[in-house]
Amino acid sequence: MVASITTDGSLTVFSGLEIEVCIEEVIKALPGNRCTKAMEAALEQSLMAARKIWCPRVVCRWLDVADITDETIRLSFAQGGGLDLEPGFSTRFLAKARQVLVAVYTLGNELEAHGVDLSAKGDYLGAYLTDIIGLVALDKAGEKVRRLVEERAETLGWGVGPFLSPGSVHGWELTGQIDLCSVLPLESIEVEIRGDAILSPFKSISCLIGLGPDYSAPTVGSTCQVCSKSDTCTMKNH
Repeated sequence: MVASITTDGSLTVFSGLEIEVCIEEVIKALPGNRCTKAMEAALEQSLMAARKIWCPRVVCRWLDVADITDETIRLSFAQGGGLDLEPGFSTRFLAKARQVLVAVYTLGNELEAHGVDLSAKGDYLGAYLTDIIGLVALDKAGEKVRRLVEERAETLGWGVGPFLSPGSVHGWELTGQIDLCSVLPLESIEVEIRGDAILSPFKSISCLIGLGPDYSAPTVGSTCQVCSKSDTCTMKNH
C-alpha cells in the first residue's frame, strides 16, 4: 500500500493502492473459465489498458463493539457516541466481535468511464473484458482490506469473522449501507452514496469485518456462508 494518510487514531485512507492482476486470474473469472486465442489477445490488450487507469482507494475506520443483540450491533467511537447497525440474521457472525473494521474500497471512475467509451465505440468485447477485469481488480483491493484485519488480529492474538457487506448477506438490506458509510469520509476516496444506497463509482464496496479473542479463524475466508444468494449460486466456494 502506498500514499497512505492516517487522519486520526482510528481512520485511515489509502490512495494509490498497489494491486496486481494477471491474465490467468481474469480467465478464471470468465464464464466456464474459458478463453479462445483470439479472445486472449484482446484480453491482454484490455488488461494493459486497465492497469494504466484504475485507481484503487480505501477508506477504513476501526470501531469498538459496545453491544450486540439478536439482530443489531452498537459500535462506539473513541471520541464518544455510537452507531447502531441492523445486519439482521448476519448479526450472529459478529457475536464474538470485540472490534470491527468498517471500510469502503473502490477502483475509481476511470475504469468505468473507459468501459463506457469502448461500448459507445462499438467495441463490446473490449467493454465486456474491461468489466471482468474490474471485478477481479476490485476483489484484489478487497484482499488488502481483509489483510488489514488479519494483521491486526494476529498482533492482538485474536481471530477474525467473515466479510459482511450490506445487500450481499442474509438479513442486511442494501439500505443499511447508508448507516455503515456514515462513519467514513467517502469524499476522501472520491466515492459518494446515493439516496437509493448505491455507491458511486459502481465498482465500490462497503464492508464490515469483526475480530476478537473468541474467533478461531486467522483469516477472513469465503463469504458463501453468509451470502444472500448462497442457495442459488453456481459459483459457491465450498
